[in-house]
Amino acid sequence: MDPLSAIGLAGNILQFVDFASTLVGQGVEIYRSAVGATAVHTDLRTSIERLDALSKPFRKRVAIPRNEDEAQIVKTAVACNQIARDLATALDKLAATPHSRSSSVWKALQAVWEQPKIEETVKKLNMCKNDLHLLLSKASYDRQSFIQRSVDNLKESNELVGLKSDKMLARVQYLKDDLLDALQPLQSRAASPMTSGIMQDKLVALYAEGQEVVKAGDMLRALRFSRMTVRRERVIERHGTTLDWIYDQKHEKQALHFRDWLEKGQGYYWITGNAGSGKSTLMKFIYLDPRTKFHLEKWAHNTSASELIMADFFFWKSGAELERSQSGLLRALLYEVLRQMPEMMPEVLGRRWDEWILDQLWTDGELQSAFKIIGSQKTRSTKFCFFIDGLDEYDGLSHEIAQTVQDLSASPNIKVCVASRPWNTFEAAFGSDTKSLVRLHEHTKDDIRLYVHEMIGKHKLFQQLKAEDDRYQRVLQKIVEKAKGVFLWVFLVVRNLKETLPNEDTVEGLEQIVDDFPTELEEYFERMLDNIPRRYHEPSSSIFLSAMESDELLPLVLVAHVIPEEKQVLDSTHIHSSRKLRARLKAYCGDLMNVGEDSQSWTFMDCSERIDFLHRTVNDYLRSPSVRSKLQGRVQKDYNPSVALCESSARYLRSRPKGLLIRHPVVEILLSNASKLEEGGIPYDVGLVHETRAFLVRNGVSNRDFVKEALCRGLYSYIDERFRDMSLFDFDATYAMLYVLLEVDFRVTQRRMVPERMHARMLRVLLERGADPNAVIGDMPDIEGSFMNIRDIQAMSFMDPSRRQRSIWALEIDQLTSNTVSENAAPICETFLEYGADYDVSLGSRGTARDVLRRHFARRPSKTLRELTRTS
Repeated sequence: MDPLSAIGLAGNILQFVDFASTLVGQGVEIYRSAVGATAVHTDLRTSIERLDALSKPFRKRVAIPRNEDEAQIVKTAVACNQIARDLATALDKLAATPHSRSSSVWKALQAVWEQPKIEETVKKLNMCKNDLHLLLSKASYDRQSFIQRSVDNLKESNELVGLKSDKMLARVQYLKDDLLDALQPLQSRAASPMTSGIMQDKLVALYAEGQEVVKAGDMLRALRFSRMTVRRERVIERHGTTLDWIYDQKHEKQALHFRDWLEKGQGYYWITGNAGSGKSTLMKFIYLDPRTKFHLEKWAHNTSASELIMADFFFWKSGAELERSQSGLLRALLYEVLRQMPEMMPEVLGRRWDEWILDQLWTDGELQSAFKIIGSQKTRSTKFCFFIDGLDEYDGLSHEIAQTVQDLSASPNIKVCVASRPWNTFEAAFGSDTKSLVRLHEHTKDDIRLYVHEMIGKHKLFQQLKAEDDRYQRVLQKIVEKAKGVFLWVFLVVRNLKETLPNEDTVEGLEQIVDDFPTELEEYFERMLDNIPRRYHEPSSSIFLSAMESDELLPLVLVAHVIPEEKQVLDSTHIHSSRKLRARLKAYCGDLMNVGEDSQSWTFMDCSERIDFLHRTVNDYLRSPSVRSKLQGRVQKDYNPSVALCESSARYLRSRPKGLLIRHPVVEILLSNASKLEEGGIPYDVGLVHETRAFLVRNGVSNRDFVKEALCRGLYSYIDERFRDMSLFDFDATYAMLYVLLEVDFRVTQRRMVPERMHARMLRVLLERGADPNAVIGDMPDIEGSFMNIRDIQAMSFMDPSRRQRSIWALEIDQLTSNTVSENAAPICETFLEYGADYDVSLGSRGTARDVLRRHFARRPSKTLRELTRTS
């Protein structure tokens, strides 16, 4: 339990105790009018409803207390929960029978309770109140109390997610200090009923304000996704002072309008250029360079805007789904906007904010609506500028992403700078206004000349040659002239020349090297592929195919296990292994792949070095049908890269017995590729998943958490095998079904959930393995070390009693048929019934399951259910 939750629960307890004490007090009359019994019953019903509302917080999920203060608050809440249940039961009985006029609850309770029971209830309420007063008195001077820690915890949590919440935290700090002042009388035991009421109000106010901060952080965590900024981080930095010209008014005898667009322009600005011309490097440069913000602030100030928000996204074709999708783009931009302006969240997020929704997927429609609100905001004077790189790396139709950019930039409050190759779609969408675009390859000649001069011209060996013959200068000029603005081509030629300088070739010899170098990148890649020695064809093709298949950049250490015969290199130190693996990768793949540091893998140092294609153009080249066919021809006929990645990952995990976590990059690669194989119906060795579980369990990961991971990833074959032998574990398929359908581990923070599309198939697997659809949740035993851990059991004890006494089937059908748009309702209900779900189970006021199914599916396309509901 966090300190803020403890504050909220304490406030709830005080409110409940005061109301319940007043309700039971001898002077409270339940009937004061001459209307008769109806008034008695109405007053009682109002009291019951109020009692239920005040006791609801005691029935909600709570996290495990972390210290004595929090434990005492939870203990008091449990006591109040029991009192509330007893009172509710008694009041229900009272409401069902007539009573004499001017009857107090105290007198009326004597009809259903013995006198000692009533006195014991009053005593318990007083004890709850006194215990809490004592706890709050201590908290007023204890610097480590839950009240004192509340602001610090919020601040630390916000820093982790990058939330700019200074204004919100200042308000929380003020309310915290105000509360501590109000608690001073408790130290002298001078608390009066009025003091108690003030404490209630201030506890509730502090909790409510703190919850707004927590909610803001939760929303950002729900938006944020793994590796959201990795692509930008991996883009190469500009060389020296290259690209400074982008801020000039004129360059290469052409007018430039980028600075004018930043200061006065609207809509979009398009940076385009041929493959390898350096578009991503330019986008990274202008996004991070302070001059960009300086010029944009002029735009904001000229339009009387008080704030400027900048955000970026770099599409990456080789990355995970969210790194190459429209959803990833919109989530990343929205995250950055709301991170900097959290006060916009209620308006922008709507129902998701109001209802604190964290467990629903973000839809493109929802995200687009959010930006419409941002763009149309009239109450705030804020301007937004977004930088989006690599539209041509979007995994979808090019006209779709072009339209998204146009929609974003349609607002006068938003403008967008985009970069892409000059595809026809983008030319049509962005190429009509020459003042809103720059063709990069037409402006890089001076930059290339500078780069060649500093990399070759200043090279010690070249200067020695030039001192003997000035004609060597021709070599540099030839590179500049042949480059055609393609920086990647220049980089490759320069690297080639630097390797040959020690040979002291003649001027003509060096010129011949430049002339012989392919003018097109694809020709160079083809030459590199063809130059790989035959003995390396299979390992190189395995690496290429695996790298193309993986949603994650492969760790360098995995290379030794993609090619089993190389695993002996790991027997030496890490430095030696890294050196040798780099050498082997160079031998296998030539210049087509390189090794880079992954800034987000610092937790797993063994995976900090990742292999990647030299450039996006290499990936494009290898994915072409003819080249991919060539690679497939160099490996065994039954080779499947996902199967190979599962096997190589397992081999690596066997070599690393310590320090494994469920989020380790190699575990992620194994499980994600197993999930791909499951979805594609491709057979694989399920034992590899079981072996991974064993590795993780030995490193402290619980069986429960691993099974949840397998359920979430749709590892149907593993789950099927896993529940065949129940002697291996002390929890069964019924508990697993509870997690899949109802999420009964009552997450305190957002975690991976089982996607709804997997529910029907996973349900069938679990029912086949003995899950009981008619199991009543409240009857499930608290098994030591079971699937339902202490948090589950604790949450169950706070659940509404009526829900705890329902079966899994009853709760699921109630939920599914309440949602008229659920596509899974029919297959899930059919599967439940096929495996013996009780057709006549009661769903309360809705009738039996049969009644509900008959109404819900009478006109829906489910032949099986329509036939079943016709029977009685």
